[in-house]
Amino acid sequence: MDKQKIWCSFPFNGIFLSGNSEIKYCCASRTILGDINKTTIEEAMSSDAAKSIRQSMIEGKWDSNCVVCKGVEDVGGKSTRIQDMYSMDPETVTVDDFTPEFLDLRWNNTCNLTCNYCIPEFSNKWASIKNEKIIGIASENESDFFDYIAKNKDKVKKIFLLGGEPLLHKQNLRLTDILPDSIYYILTNLSIKNLPTNPNVQKFLTVTKFDWGVSFDCIGKKFEYVRHGADWDLFVENLKYMQQQTVDRGSFFSVHPLYGLYSAYNLVEFYDFVYENNLFHTGGIWWQSLLHNSGGCINNMTKKMKDGAIAEIDRCVSKYPDGMGINMLLEFRKQLVIDLDRPDDPAYMDGVLKEFIDLEEKYLPNKEHSFAQLWPEVYELIKEGCTKNGS
Repeated sequence: MDKQKIWCSFPFNGIFLSGNSEIKYCCASRTILGDINKTTIEEAMSSDAAKSIRQSMIEGKWDSNCVVCKGVEDVGGKSTRIQDMYSMDPETVTVDDFTPEFLDLRWNNTCNLTCNYCIPEFSNKWASIKNEKIIGIASENESDFFDYIAKNKDKVKKIFLLGGEPLLHKQNLRLTDILPDSIYYILTNLSIKNLPTNPNVQKFLTVTKFDWGVSFDCIGKKFEYVRHGADWDLFVENLKYMQQQTVDRGSFFSVHPLYGLYSAYNLVEFYDFVYENNLFHTGGIWWQSLLHNSGGCINNMTKKMKDGAIAEIDRCVSKYPDGMGINMLLEFRKQLVIDLDRPDDPAYMDGVLKEFIDLEEKYLPNKEHSFAQLWPEVYELIKEGCTKNGS
């Protein structure tokens, strides 16, 4: 096998720190290399597990650690692997090689939203609702990690700051003091009140080399349904403010929408909003496929629902043939066509319907609107695909 087809440099240069103190190579990794409250970064990156993953990369094999990226690519998505920094030569590296060039830091799961497809690891609100305790980084271990970063500051090239919500994490202010010359990428939900006076925002705007990304994929009330706790008008106000800041400073501003059940039938509406408001021309649209949420992946839905999703992609391509991110939507379309031959699974659709019922009755009963009200045609198709005629 051609090594370049599956090559990923994260096992040789990446550190991912999760909000529950886990150390991995990247956000998509499935192998936990250590717990920062119990293990040093040096110990984690020289562990047998770390070396085993590197060996798979060197041999040109998909490692079990990398099943998420493989799954995303199998359905036409752009995985974390494809977006990494290709600074390591696959022909010369060894299992002992590691240089901390790329940091992806989720200091904790503090967030202001309860997005439908999020999980407790990335949202303290979901952790509270599901009564799951997420253990963060102890102060002394956080201090040790900052010491490690300071010791390797000349090696660090790029930093991803996500969350939770990174604009709520005070650690990011300290980070910019240690690494003022690194390149930062901040992925935010842009649903923070008083954004122009937020200290993290102003620090990034004045001190560092930065690019910004925002997560959203639906418009208006549908946006508020998916991003529970957000306000559409505030989001649009913040969106235009941040767009102008990045343009003025020559930075990139991109959008990271998720292609799944909530967005697949509203693509034209989404693109209309982006282009009518002249947004994201500096950074583009980077679609991701929704796989971890069982009820969210269109490829697992009924044939009729996949037909509808394909038709919506066709409408979007017809209206915006050269639009940002259109090539990725066409990749999704190819996989949907392949999956049309997959037999419908009524029991699976029962589970999808139960997810909506649990979301609206068990977890977030105070939603202003229901899925059935906002996506009536899609909701009827889900019911139709269930056992006993959707009853």
